[in-house]
Amino acid sequence: MMAGAPGQRTLKRFYFGTVVAALGQSYVYLAFTAFVVAWTFYKTQGDDITGWLLWPVAFLAAIIPILINWVRAKVENDAEKSQHANPQVEALNITLLIALVGFFVFAFMPSVMSAGWGWVPYVGS
Repeated sequence: MMAGAPGQRTLKRFYFGTVVAALGQSYVYLAFTAFVVAWTFYKTQGDDITGWLLWPVAFLAAIIPILINWVRAKVENDAEKSQHANPQVEALNITLLIALVGFFVFAFMPSVMSAGWGWVPYVGS
């Protein structure tokens, strides 16, 4: 809606819609990423699970869902054979990159999670 109808939108509206969609998607998806990272910290504190085994699984658990969504959105957009870019698909590109960076930021600087996602379970505990 904010990006305008295909064929009638301006470049500024397209970028605005893409940025708004990317910000919303990224905040929500980083909440999921924060949950995965915080849960991994919680589970690796004990002696029963080793971190070297759990952290790669946590990375995949945090990244694969957004990657699958991005691929499906690209396939769906390509199937429509539209000559116009879809701002939601473009926003998924940005969200995927932010999720990749966010996972490592949360893993190496856990205090960042509490700043924006303190309401997520296991964060800050």
